[in-house]
Amino acid sequence: DSTRAMPATAATTVMTDDGQGPRRRTGAYITLLVVLLALLAGGLVLLAHELGLGSSSASAVTVPTVIGKSQADATAMLKGAGLKVKTVTAQNDSFPAGTVFDQSPKPDARAHKGDTVTISVSTGTPQVTVPREIGKTQDDATNDLDQLGLTPIVRQQNSDQQPGTVIDQNPAPGTQVAKNSPVTLVVSSGSGQVVVPNVVGQDAGTAGATLGSAGFKVTTTTQNSDTVPAGRVISTSPPGGSKAAKGSTVTMTVSSGASPTTTEPSVTTTTEATSTTQMPNIVGESAGAAKNDLTAAGLNNYSETNCSSDNATVLRQSPRAGSTVNKNQLVTFSC
Repeated sequence: DSTRAMPATAATTVMTDDGQGPRRRTGAYITLLVVLLALLAGGLVLLAHELGLGSSSASAVTVPTVIGKSQADATAMLKGAGLKVKTVTAQNDSFPAGTVFDQSPKPDARAHKGDTVTISVSTGTPQVTVPREIGKTQDDATNDLDQLGLTPIVRQQNSDQQPGTVIDQNPAPGTQVAKNSPVTLVVSSGSGQVVVPNVVGQDAGTAGATLGSAGFKVTTTTQNSDTVPAGRVISTSPPGGSKAAKGSTVTMTVSSGASPTTTEPSVTTTTEATSTTQMPNIVGESAGAAKNDLTAAGLNNYSETNCSSDNATVLRQSPRAGSTVNKNQLVTFSC
C-alpha cells in the first residue's frame, strides 16, 4: 500500500486565569519587603538613640554621681548637666535626712540632655516616742523598750519605793528619739536598810564577822559581867532584830569577865570588819570613776571588759550593787 500522510495536530496552549497572575504576586512581595525594611530601620534608629549612637557629643551626657549629696546639691548637679530631676522620699537608716541614697539611671550611665533622673532622698532614721516607764517593774519597762527598738540601761538607786520599781528615766516620757537610742532606767534597790543580826552570847570574833557579812561596820567596847563569860557579846547597839542602813556602825559590848575587887576603867576599842565590804553601785559611772570607787571600798581585785578608755560608761557589774562581798573577791564590770 502507498503511504498516507496524517493531518497535523493543533499546538497545545496553556491559559492562566486572566493572563496577569504572576505579576500581581510579585508586587505584593515587594510591598511586604518594603514595610519590613521600614520597621527594621525604625527599630535600629530607636536602639541607636538609647545607646547614644549617632548622637552628637552635645546631646549625649554622663549621669553624675549624686548619692550621698544633699537634695539641693544633687538637683543642681543634674540640672547643670542638662538633665531633668524627679524626687522620691523614703526612710533609710544609713543616710541622714535630706540625703540622696539612690538614683536612676545609676552613676556614670549614658543619657541625653533632657532625660529624667530619679533621685531617692532619705527621710532619716525612724523616730520613736519614749514611753512612760516610771512606776513599772524593771522587767516590764525593759520589755517595753525592747519592743520599740530602744536600748534599756538600768541603774540601781536606794529608795523607799519597792525594790525593782522604776523611779526615774532619761530621756523623759514623750521624747522623740531615733531607734536603737539608749534609755536609762533608774530602779529602786530599796531603802538600803537591813536587819541587824542578833549576836548576843557569841564570841566577839564570830559576832564581828556576822555583822560584817551583813554589811555593817563594827566597834567594840568591853564591860565587866558576872553572868556573861569573858569574850562574849553582852549587847549590841542598835540591838539585834532592828533595822539599820548598810554601812552604818554597830557597837558590840563584850564581857571582860567578872568584876574585879578593884574597879578598873573600861577600855573601848574600835575595830572594823575588814574581810568584807558592801559592793558599790558603779553602773552608769565612767570606767575611771568605777575603779576609784572599787579601790575606795577595798576591792582591788577587779576586771573590766569592752572599756576602751576611762571615759567609757559602765553598763554592767558583778556582784550586784549593795551586796556584801569579800574584799578578795573578783569584781567584773563591762562598758
